[in-house]
Amino acid sequence: MDIEFSIISRGTMIVCYKKKSVKIQGELTLAPPIFYANSKSIINWEEPFEAICVEESEKQEIMEYITSQSEKQIKTKVIFE
Repeated sequence: MDIEFSIISRGTMIVCYKKKSVKIQGELTLAPPIFYANSKSIINWEEPFEAICVEESEKQEIMEYITSQSEKQIKTKVIFE
């Protein structure tokens, strides 16, 4: 799978997908470690000179992958709201 992700602050996750990246806004709780991600924040990839729309199928693929892999990879459950 060509998706990488990491939580960089209590309110931001970075997702790299097909050599593009997007910030996902949310809220991190520490006990238990859960990142509540705002699914509406996956709208556009930020490129230096243009915004590229994310297709709905890509958005679903990203959310499904992160939801299923987050506890294994980053020891934090990610829930999209």
